[in-house]
Amino acid sequence: SLWRHIEDQVFKKQIAEAAKLDPNSGEYKSKYQGNLTILYLFANVLGFVAEKLRDVAASRKLDLYFIGALVYTLALTVFVFGAQYWALEKLIPGSFQPKEEAGFWPLLGYSFGTLMTAGITRLTAVSGFAQFFSYLELVADIFILIILVFVILTILRERSKEGMDQEER
Repeated sequence: SLWRHIEDQVFKKQIAEAAKLDPNSGEYKSKYQGNLTILYLFANVLGFVAEKLRDVAASRKLDLYFIGALVYTLALTVFVFGAQYWALEKLIPGSFQPKEEAGFWPLLGYSFGTLMTAGITRLTAVSGFAQFFSYLELVADIFILIILVFVILTILRERSKEGMDQEER
C-alpha cells in the first residue's frame, strides 16, 4: 500500500506535469536533466553501499560481529536473570538457600553458573518461582547454544565456499 501511495502521489503527479510540458522547451530539458542527475547519484550511492557490503563480507568482520553479538547476548542473559533472581529474593525472601548469601552479586554468580550448567555456587533455588526461572535460563542457554552452532557452521561453510571458488580460478 505504501508503494501504491508513492506511485499515485509522486510518480503519476510528476509524469502528468512532465506531459504538460513541451519536449523542446527549456523547462522540460531542465527537469529531464535533474531527474537523470538524481538517478545517476542514486545508482552510484547504491553501488558504493553494495561494494562496501561485499568488502565487509569478504574481510571476516561479519564473523567477528556475530561472535561479539553472542558474547553480548550471554552477558546480557546472565545479567537479566541475575537481576530477576535478586528481585525474586527481595519479593519472596527464602527463594534461594542459604538465605544469608542471596545478595545481588552471589545471585549474578548463580545466574552465570546456571547458564554454564556448572555448580560453582552454594546457592540453590528453593521456591517454585526460583526453579522456574532457573529452568527458563537453561532453555535460553539451549537457544544461545543452537545459535552459536549455527554461526560456527555458517562461518565454516563460507570459508569452504571461498576455498572452492579459489580452486576453480
